[in-house]
Amino acid sequence: MIHRPVDAVADVLRAAGVRRIHGVPGEGSTIDLVDAAHDRGIEYVLTAHETGAAFMAAAEAELTGRPGACLVTKGPGLTNVATGVAHAWLDRVPLLVVTDQYPAAAAHRVERQNLPQMELLRPIVKWQAVLHPVGPRRVTEAAVRTALTHPAGPVLLALPFGPATEPAEPEASGAVGPPDAARPAPAALDAAQRAIDRVARPLLLVGMGARTGEAPRQVARFAERLGAATITTSKAKGVIPAGHPLYGGTLPGPAARRLLDLADCVVAVGFDPVELPQPWPSPLPIVRLDGEAYRGTYFAPAQEVIGDVAASLEALSAGGVSRHAWDVGVIARAREAERERFANGEGLTPYRVLELARRLVPAETVVTVDAGAHKQLANVVWEAERPLTYLTSNGLASMAFALPAAAAAAMVTGRRAVALTGDAGLLMALGELETIHRLGVPVTVVVFADAGHSIIRVHQLQRGLVPRGVDLTPLRFERLAAAIGGRGFAAATPDEFGRALEASQAEAGLCLVAARVDPGWYRVLA
Repeated sequence: MIHRPVDAVADVLRAAGVRRIHGVPGEGSTIDLVDAAHDRGIEYVLTAHETGAAFMAAAEAELTGRPGACLVTKGPGLTNVATGVAHAWLDRVPLLVVTDQYPAAAAHRVERQNLPQMELLRPIVKWQAVLHPVGPRRVTEAAVRTALTHPAGPVLLALPFGPATEPAEPEASGAVGPPDAARPAPAALDAAQRAIDRVARPLLLVGMGARTGEAPRQVARFAERLGAATITTSKAKGVIPAGHPLYGGTLPGPAARRLLDLADCVVAVGFDPVELPQPWPSPLPIVRLDGEAYRGTYFAPAQEVIGDVAASLEALSAGGVSRHAWDVGVIARAREAERERFANGEGLTPYRVLELARRLVPAETVVTVDAGAHKQLANVVWEAERPLTYLTSNGLASMAFALPAAAAAAMVTGRRAVALTGDAGLLMALGELETIHRLGVPVTVVVFADAGHSIIRVHQLQRGLVPRGVDLTPLRFERLAAAIGGRGFAAATPDEFGRALEASQAEAGLCLVAARVDPGWYRVLA
């Protein structure tokens, strides 16, 4: 059997644990890769748009820890995928993007779809390469390792038509995983322990670097040993369960900010500054635990422990002072005040939609959240009991994320996923409703149907401006879902929404619940 560069790519993806490639193929070498992947048991998932493909692949990578794979054609395929690549870049997601391109021998004689492809994404990928018959396996293995190495991120591989399907030189198999995380240095652990022991009310801030492996268990153990209030970023929701008495909410929500004001030290665990949408809000000393030294200017850690986060937490839990530093009543009151702030209003408010959804959706359900006013609310009030059950485009804050991400979550987990989206975000990704129906995966889409860009309207009003350019046609989204082949519901009251959401849980495939909410309620977010 002739072995080609496209075969090398498929072999490496299979060895790395990739089970699906998402994308929209072209007429070049991408169709050869689809065929080679199929021969190795890797499913090809056709999406409506390349951005949706990248979001699906990125969501799968977050949930599995394996690289996500996305396949696009040259020219418009590559330009369309850029938003998904930027999401993976800022949210530190291992994403392998494969595109075809003109071979060098023909590129100077063709104008159509001929772009400087390797320059287009260069600022937002960790690494990129063009595959040829010489060393394709070695290059693809390097791409996967680079994508997975902390901090994870996207890489780009180009398959020139012609060379990508020519016979390749024989190669031995190599490693496809990242290097093992370093053990934390004893001296750094001792310095961090002394810094924590000197204060009375350390506050744990948990970020997305503590979501996997043993880290969530060690976070809870460390928090309990210190008796420390623990807050998370939106990406780290569920690392410490929302029902835990030491859980103090999500930064930058009101409860988390209140506890930050009461603390005298911050222990930042797996926290990446890209996770917060604002300047660092506190002058407190920071002890930082992460896999890599911080070289930015967002904040200035007083102490750093570099290495495996779970191992660092385990070592710190074994020593130091065991005490109850925080009154759990203070934490509970901060969270109750936060709930009271948002629980105002009559009828089916956005808060009420989230409250009912949280009550009616099983704790293990993966919930995906689009950018918009509802996301600013959900980032604060959605209570997750398990890590990696709340996915959102955080660093890029892109709309059109929730729908494809929910499709990927349903495929990965085999359970119904829930997408929370505004009508503006849904319109950007509307084609992926067909993708979900065609795949037959169980997804419930909850649309905050308020006929506009509500968060922009809030900002306009805050600045004394007349809202302009933010209104949409009120649409019957439930009818669109039914036209595609799913089931649609409309809800204008809490009772109607509750019944619709419960009914959707019993369906086998695509369901959509259009929640008619008043956009004026969102002023409470100001």
